[in-house]
Amino acid sequence: MINVRSLDAKKDYFNKYGLKRFIEFYFQHYHGYPCSLDNPQTLSEKIQWLKLHGNLEQFSRFVDKYKVREFIKKSVGNEYVIPLLGVYSNFEEMNFDRLPEQFVLKATHGSGWNEIVLNKRELDLAELQRKCENWLATNFYDVSGEPNYRPLKGRIIVETYIGEVGRDLKDYKFFCFHGEPFFIQVDSERFDGHKRDLFTTEWEPLDFRLLYPKSEEPLEKPALLKEMMAIAKALSKDFPLVRVDLYQTSDRIYFGELTFTPGSGFIAYDPREYDLYYGGKLDLSRY
Repeated sequence: MINVRSLDAKKDYFNKYGLKRFIEFYFQHYHGYPCSLDNPQTLSEKIQWLKLHGNLEQFSRFVDKYKVREFIKKSVGNEYVIPLLGVYSNFEEMNFDRLPEQFVLKATHGSGWNEIVLNKRELDLAELQRKCENWLATNFYDVSGEPNYRPLKGRIIVETYIGEVGRDLKDYKFFCFHGEPFFIQVDSERFDGHKRDLFTTEWEPLDFRLLYPKSEEPLEKPALLKEMMAIAKALSKDFPLVRVDLYQTSDRIYFGELTFTPGSGFIAYDPREYDLYYGGKLDLSRY
């Protein structure tokens, strides 16, 4: 029986059966129904179609967490880029003595390959090295089936930690279709019971769920929502589908990442009618 959560199992399945069968197997597992690749209707199905026919390699430089920084600087301004502390081709290049007590370490060539360090003195360097070397040895395409990651060179970047004491750093994710934000996903409390809330661009709660439970108390409308919306529009204007991820601290906005295949299309919408609704917003002929 396949351990569907194992990256090694995904890589083995991908290498054995190829991209199309990989998509069909994992889509059925996560969504509970067969994926229609010939006539995709839901957003999740259309993301699978993109993996096969969307020429996603054209977006590679925008998903590289180091290269995208220049695009952000030119498109909206350097003030939205998290300060960089270093970029490294291997773990041995990093000098931890020169790093601050708190920082964030990320792999440039994947999704979810991050390590938030809140106290450098408590860091298990051996475990961190094992993790980084595993990232660098893996092509994310081989475990996700997302061709936009296939050409990327693996590196590690270290960024300034932008979290604030006593304040949950929320991740605001703007789902944009043809240059227009349509809904916002907010991830919060990631270290203490991950919550995920969904809103219209007018900050009206949406009645569906994406994997994680909603917050027990209503989330306050972010003070800089209008500015975040303007940034999302500016960054998405040349793309048929992109999710623009932003952070808001107490007084400013920072860019997180651009995602052209949100959730790899494997996160089920509950209820499914929302998946169908947002699928209708994406015109595949634009690819």
